[in-house]
Amino acid sequence: MKDVEEGGRNCFKSARDRDRNRARYQLRERIALQSSPTHDRSSLNIHETIKATANGGVSVDHDVEPGPLVMIQNNEEVFLQKQGEFVRAISLGQASAFSVTTLVEWLEEVSRPFPIHLVSTYKIQTLCTSHFGPVYAENVLRFLSQGTCTLMEYAALLGQYRVLSCLLVGGLDLTLRGNPAFQDHPNKSTIFETATRQLGERERSVSARIMKRFHLQTFPIALKCYIVKRVVDMRMAGVLESFPHLEKDCEGENHTLCSIHNCEMCEQSSSTSAPLLNFGAPCYHRFCEWCFWDDLVANVDGRMVGNIVCCPVCNVAPIHSTHVHTLDSCNSDKNCSPLERREKSLERYKGLPKTTRDLKALPHKKKKVHKHELLQSTWSAAVQPSLGSSQDV
Repeated sequence: MKDVEEGGRNCFKSARDRDRNRARYQLRERIALQSSPTHDRSSLNIHETIKATANGGVSVDHDVEPGPLVMIQNNEEVFLQKQGEFVRAISLGQASAFSVTTLVEWLEEVSRPFPIHLVSTYKIQTLCTSHFGPVYAENVLRFLSQGTCTLMEYAALLGQYRVLSCLLVGGLDLTLRGNPAFQDHPNKSTIFETATRQLGERERSVSARIMKRFHLQTFPIALKCYIVKRVVDMRMAGVLESFPHLEKDCEGENHTLCSIHNCEMCEQSSSTSAPLLNFGAPCYHRFCEWCFWDDLVANVDGRMVGNIVCCPVCNVAPIHSTHVHTLDSCNSDKNCSPLERREKSLERYKGLPKTTRDLKALPHKKKKVHKHELLQSTWSAAVQPSLGSSQDV
């Protein structure tokens, strides 16, 4: 009986590893495809994906199929139900709900923006207030009330960095954003079509470079989390600045007052695109999102000292907010000579376990990484946790 149980456990472990490896292969294949400048991310057929996943990942053909309207309605219900499960998992901080296998299987549900009625106002108020303060929580509620939101944006806004890191490991496009479809704006049908329109040549090129640099090539997950958090905060600042409040017209109906600005990089007007990003303190420059991503990809490898996210207009670093965890790995050796630092480094290296097996045999394991350590703004702070575990690492 014991052999059977052990065999059953080994069989389950093998099947799990097989599914995980298959998902990782499919993930790398998809990222490689999206890294091509000719790839169009708006060409994905959402309804066919829902149909496949609803049948256990296999597309099934029946002799008699329901009418198109009935099928689309059923597919949308399945779609929203799964998105609601993911939204609740983010609110509860359940990172285990976003494994690589799950993210590959439910790609469309994870990538597509979800309607705001799925979120919990209570969770936003409690989590954002406890992490960032009541003013930030109020701004998040105002920002989310203006349109749709992606799961990646929602995790960043709530400060659920473990979930955010899992989503990024799943290879999601960092440029994905919700659609601020301001329902009361008179030009709502033309102003914000960039969320669903086919990407132009420049946007496709920048998006491909982002996928290649941040997913195909080695890049610390803590830096990716920080970049997404900064971009989401800049999106929120830009939206709240462009649509500051609601007023009533002469007939007593609500309408949104829109502030029009031009990108300080390419002079594109916010009246013909999504709201511009606002960098915040200290410069408060405004620029379109594609100008920011273009500048970041071009300069991220050269910013080895200091913050990796700088204003593309004046190249100034942001003033750190209270929710950004910073770490300086060289404070203890700051006043030492190069020879003294060398001796200390060699001494610390000799004190490490020689192999990972020796490391696992230690009675005191390495402490669990705090969730705020998943958000790093500098290269030195991001790579430090992966150094110094054992001599063979």
